[in-house]
Amino acid sequence: MQNKGFVIVLTIVIAALCLYYLSFTVVSTRVQRNAIAYATDANGIVDLGKKVAYMDSVWNKPVYNLFGVEFTYKEVKDNELSLGLDLQGGMHVTLEVSPVDIIKGLSGNNKDSAFVKALVKAQQRQKNSEKSFSSLFFESYREDNPGAKLAHVFASATTRGRISLNDPDEKVIEVVEQEIESAIDRSYTILKNRLDQFGTSAPNIQRLPGTGRIQIEIPGADNPARVRKLLQGVARLEFWDVVEPNDISTSLMSINELLAKEQQSLALAKTATSAGTQTEAKPSADTTLTDLEKQLQTASVGDTTKSGLDSLQNLGVSPLFAKSTPAGTFRYSLKDTAEINRIFRRADVRSLLPRNVGIYWGNKPDKDLGNTEALSLYFLDQGRGGKPKLTGEVINDARQDLDEYARPAVSMTMNATGTRIWAKMTAEAASKSPRGRIAIVLDNAVYSAPYVNGEIPNGNSQISGNFTVEEAKDLANILKAGSLPAPTKIVEEAIVGPTLGELARDQGLISTALGLALVVIFMVMYYAKGGWVANIALLFNIFFILGILAQLDASLTLPGVAGIVLTMGMAVDANVLIFERIKEEMLHGRKLKDAVKTGYQRAFWTIFDSNLTTLITAFFLAWLGQGPIRGFAITLMVGIATSFFTAVYVSRVIVEWMTRRGDESKISFDTFIAKAVKKRRQFEFVRNSKLAYIISSALIVVGLSLMLVKGLNLGVDFKGGRAYIVSFNQPVVATSLKVGLSEAFSNAGTEVKNYGSNSTVKVTTSYLIDDDTDEADDKVKQALIAGLEKITGKQYVDQDSQLNDSRFTISSSSKVGATVADDIKNSAWEASLFSIVAIFIYILIRFRKWQFSAGAIVATLHDTLFVFAAFAIANFFGLSFEIDQVFVAAVLTIIGYSINDTVIIFDRIREYIGLGTSHDKKKIVNDAINDTLSRTIITAGTTLLVVVTLLIFGGEVLRGFSFALLVGIVVGTYSSVFIAAPIIIDLDKKEEEKPAEVKKVPVTA
Repeated sequence: MQNKGFVIVLTIVIAALCLYYLSFTVVSTRVQRNAIAYATDANGIVDLGKKVAYMDSVWNKPVYNLFGVEFTYKEVKDNELSLGLDLQGGMHVTLEVSPVDIIKGLSGNNKDSAFVKALVKAQQRQKNSEKSFSSLFFESYREDNPGAKLAHVFASATTRGRISLNDPDEKVIEVVEQEIESAIDRSYTILKNRLDQFGTSAPNIQRLPGTGRIQIEIPGADNPARVRKLLQGVARLEFWDVVEPNDISTSLMSINELLAKEQQSLALAKTATSAGTQTEAKPSADTTLTDLEKQLQTASVGDTTKSGLDSLQNLGVSPLFAKSTPAGTFRYSLKDTAEINRIFRRADVRSLLPRNVGIYWGNKPDKDLGNTEALSLYFLDQGRGGKPKLTGEVINDARQDLDEYARPAVSMTMNATGTRIWAKMTAEAASKSPRGRIAIVLDNAVYSAPYVNGEIPNGNSQISGNFTVEEAKDLANILKAGSLPAPTKIVEEAIVGPTLGELARDQGLISTALGLALVVIFMVMYYAKGGWVANIALLFNIFFILGILAQLDASLTLPGVAGIVLTMGMAVDANVLIFERIKEEMLHGRKLKDAVKTGYQRAFWTIFDSNLTTLITAFFLAWLGQGPIRGFAITLMVGIATSFFTAVYVSRVIVEWMTRRGDESKISFDTFIAKAVKKRRQFEFVRNSKLAYIISSALIVVGLSLMLVKGLNLGVDFKGGRAYIVSFNQPVVATSLKVGLSEAFSNAGTEVKNYGSNSTVKVTTSYLIDDDTDEADDKVKQALIAGLEKITGKQYVDQDSQLNDSRFTISSSSKVGATVADDIKNSAWEASLFSIVAIFIYILIRFRKWQFSAGAIVATLHDTLFVFAAFAIANFFGLSFEIDQVFVAAVLTIIGYSINDTVIIFDRIREYIGLGTSHDKKKIVNDAINDTLSRTIITAGTTLLVVVTLLIFGGEVLRGFSFALLVGIVVGTYSSVFIAAPIIIDLDKKEEEKPAEVKKVPVTA
């Protein structure tokens, strides 16, 4: 093997990095255990809010020491392997979008007393009414102003083109209602864009219909302050001229002198008290800003052990110039920002600055030369009125782009008004000497302050800066989305447990580990010492996946676990392919060392093709998918790369080391089980393919017919539902409640998670969600009460009653929208379509015949439809499995598995055709299927070991997920043998018949 040394070094480096990053996960887990212990009372009730408060208290404190380097809890969290909502829970927030502010905005901030009075009256009525605020407002206005036209209130610049003074009230009401709904939808979109910064953690965001509220759940969210800031900001976008420090140097020097005198007075007083009198040099009044910068540079070089503030005290320079580098930009260590804020809040300091100058911080810290995080401080020209020359309202479009140096940038276009003002603004900035800058400010934070090279007359502009691609995309989204149409406020906040429930999560993880152990045992029983090599490569694979996910700051969710299960199967499959090839070469008379070399070489392209087709699917899912789909795809992409590396290279290093002297006793690939399997007879798969077509078609048609007639059991993820907060006086197990309540709700989709503490749960069900009547509301509530009383043996009491060990109460209820929004569904279909096209093209290129491509696509569609049909048939017979986000992950896993299995058989068919030993295509295909059958069975069997273990021991909550995987893997194996390969022959026959038919025409004529 060439480059063996490189493979060994790379393996060691990757392993070391994975150990490094996963060590943070271990430390984080320890801190969370301490937090749980702190938040648990004498009765065993865990206050989840208290748990987060504990973690918040150690957020900036060192909790990990690695080789003398200390890491704060924040830094530990930044480097750990994150978990999704389904595995760890997170922060629950309900935001209210203010309809009052929306109506005020639509009226052009009308100050008419009748309008204001109607608003106040509607707010009072809303406290005791279930009607929408807009309806209450219109009622109040008409009551107090009979005969007055609403158009006179709402015909403003804001509604120009939609409402005119002559419009009837009905049209005005319709427009206002549409605008309110649109504003809430826009707020939903803007908040969704903001939550993108949580990466693949896939937060849930839902509309609460009819309330103007949006419900958000963020995985982990160990820093609630950050979440509040993220969600409650209005996203007010503004453009300001930048005032350079040199332009206000006189004011800055006056501030410096004022602060330096105070500093010196304090130092003198302290010195006189402790050791007599000692004076310090007083700065002269004519000291320039440049002189101060030179002094700062001298201090930085001469005394790097002291903090900026301490070293400058000895020079008579105030804290204002602590981090004034590079010249013209004030930058401050994060620990000093509070001090700088206090300085500029002082009235005497503000009086020394020009009235038009505002103080703003940059939006995020960056690293200075000393590798210390620092924030930039900006001085902006706010003019006389304090209003920006341009706001986000003028932005028509914004997109991530590249500048002339191929660096990430943001391109934007403006409307006519914005174009005119922008041209004037940029011309003025460009005419300054040196060039002026324009700051782009979002919620009072400067995102970018680029220099302007010249007038921009057409409203098109490009913002370039020190962006990553992700930052440029974020800025483009911010510019495009603009500001929230109305303020939002948090009306409800709590910490929630994992969506699966802790018991179900633990059952799933233990079952997966048990399944993995069974795979390890089986591989040793089937391949002897070769099995140990495969197991070592498999464990390396799983270790690398988790470590790399931690390095990528990705989150592991249940769909991600499904991706790992798939890559486990692919890793085992690769080793099986290699070992079977080695055994074949030895049967052909090759020596062990030569057989190993040839076996790895011949298996390489088969493994490469099968992995690449699955990778194509994962790529499009990651590129076009959203939420849980993207999380699954990223995990799968990482898993494909690591499984290929460990199976092809790591295992080869081990095998070649064991066979370095050609001693066959050092390693073997055969056991009595393998020999027994090898002696099996040949099966006629191609001859029975027509029967397989009929059986598959019949089952799919029956299943899809039942699905159309009876439907599938869509969960809360897809339909939304009614949500209830239920409180007990003792800890309760969310998983047990979910299982029992599913029966109470006629097997409708049900989700139960701890809410605020382990004695309170949030129950959400899609039961009767399509019925909006009060009777349906009451029926669902009564089913919930009856179910809980049956499960817990406790009695329901109303909210005002005293709770004890034998009672529970429902403290609140609401309706929630689907967590899987339409854009997620559409992106999944789009990604799947692109994947199919790409796979078709790739197989066509690699196998040179479109029949191979068609066979692979037909088999993949067959497997997908079969899973849906199986769920519909199971539902018909009373086994109702819920269709949720996890089901989507299972289907995606099945698609990946099916393609991988099919391509491996195709590769053997191509090889046999290339040998030219036979012209009988049926025999070639049948021999190829039979010769790869051992691999097919072993791969399916090892993967099924994990899935069946999960099905049996994973608990009721994961039953649907494991059932989908079970059906998919069995059917995927079946379709590769009976559907995909035989289709090549059937389509090839039709292709061959066409020329014959064409030749007969002229003869007949």
